[in-house]
Amino acid sequence: MARSSGTQADLAAEVARQVLAAAKYRNLDPAFVDRLAQEAAQRFRDRNQAVKYAKRKLHQAFGAFLTGTPARAVSDCVAKIAAGADPREAGREAMRAHASSAERVDWLEPFYERVAEWCGTPSSVIDLACGLNPLAMPWMALAPDADYACYDVDRTLAEALPGLGTVFPVRVSAAAADLVGAPLSAQADVALVLKTLTTVEQQRAGAAQRLIAALDCRHIVVSLPRRSLSGKRNYADDADAIVRRAIEGTGYAVVDEAAFGDEALYHLVPVTGGTARTATAQGAANPAAEETPAEGAPTQSAGGTVPARSADATNTAQPADETDPAGGVLTLVGTPIGNLGDLTDGALAALRRADVVCAEDTRRTRKLLSAYDLHPAQLVSVRKHNEERSGAWVMARLREGRQVAMVSDAGMPMLSDPGERLARHVLDAGGELRVAPGPDAATTALMLSGLPAARWCFEGFLPAKGGERTRRLAAVAAERRTTVLFEAPHRLLRTLDDLVSAVGGERPAAVLNDLTKLYERAWRGSLGQVRDAVAGQEPRGEFVIVLGGAPERSAVTAAG
Repeated sequence: MARSSGTQADLAAEVARQVLAAAKYRNLDPAFVDRLAQEAAQRFRDRNQAVKYAKRKLHQAFGAFLTGTPARAVSDCVAKIAAGADPREAGREAMRAHASSAERVDWLEPFYERVAEWCGTPSSVIDLACGLNPLAMPWMALAPDADYACYDVDRTLAEALPGLGTVFPVRVSAAAADLVGAPLSAQADVALVLKTLTTVEQQRAGAAQRLIAALDCRHIVVSLPRRSLSGKRNYADDADAIVRRAIEGTGYAVVDEAAFGDEALYHLVPVTGGTARTATAQGAANPAAEETPAEGAPTQSAGGTVPARSADATNTAQPADETDPAGGVLTLVGTPIGNLGDLTDGALAALRRADVVCAEDTRRTRKLLSAYDLHPAQLVSVRKHNEERSGAWVMARLREGRQVAMVSDAGMPMLSDPGERLARHVLDAGGELRVAPGPDAATTALMLSGLPAARWCFEGFLPAKGGERTRRLAAVAAERRTTVLFEAPHRLLRTLDDLVSAVGGERPAAVLNDLTKLYERAWRGSLGQVRDAVAGQEPRGEFVIVLGGAPERSAVTAAG
């Protein structure tokens, strides 16, 4: 055994010297290596064992490069883009140089589409233990001239990364950092913590929690591997448990999650304090946040042209003597189903008051908010798969006195859209629920169908297959009231065929498409006629089927 004859400090210095002498580790931040060398010297008196321990810990943090070095990969990528190469192709090629980023190459587009759905278009990003992840900027939804700050244990990588600012329209800064020994205290719109929590926790217990707690960000995106770089499964054991432990007591909560290949993705937002709370207070005091365009002037947006609302028009939805309650309120807000100009004054007022907007799809809702120059402090994703879990988070915001609005992609929440479980959770917890009514496809289609509207029922989407679909079709066939159904374009003809089989082709019916839009279409007649007419069209957009009720038994008997 190669026992050290000197002090612990001498052994640590020798371990650091041997580690930094290795070609693989010579570019790492010396402070990071010194910390691990000190830990190794505390655990082992044998020099060889201490060196092996330090190198193993370094591998966990540093990863395994397949070819070259990370700094060289970045420099080569910058040179190729500057010479005219496609940024995405150059980025993919470079990212394959690192085992961790190489695994993400095949799903970069959907990965960052989901991040954009959660976080919008940030003006500031911090990328912790970044590795080659900044090379994925061409896939990221970043604001023009956004600030992108990179931190990694490799000092030469930190020196190379600012070069990305010469080929991408962002301001890139970078620094070497030991995220375990000195967690980064930083503020930004978004923090990317990709494949980092597991490695820092392996180095020191509680490091992941300290890392998250030090951040002050509107959004944190965390990813965790579900297998090791060598291919061993269950490497992370339980990604959900790792994230739960990491956010405990930090003021952050998981509001959404996804999975891509062997990578689990989590969206964290502040529960209390943090940037979002500060932004709320600033927004309330900022006159620009409540500014309304001149009366009658059109407002242009990616979603189309909408009429500007005067202050008087907005106030008609909230009388002057009405005051907001001391506590927070959840408001279910109806949004346009096709024409952006159909947003009601009451809905607009509710969205203006909202500190938090819960949206089925944040990308679609952001277009609506932009069209009306609305800027809530937080826009979070609440969909059917996470609605139950989001209830407690929303209720906590209400108890803080914050105003929360819930919107679906179009129309009224709860009608074949998220909102029902969230509303139920708030009511059961003693919270206050309000509704800002707006357009909905069901009643609009019913009016357009020309079928009896005095007594009708809403069926929504039929089950896609199986016995439940058969039972629901039978119930629809026996229903005497007018029935309204929703259907996706790729299943429209199949559903019409099934309805013809269930009720016959003579039942009066209508199919409505793209309601309130410029190219709104309607087919009316017997169910068989409508089915044949629709079959000759390419199904696109949203469809509503309105079916006349079953005839009275007496009429059927008399006819027989």
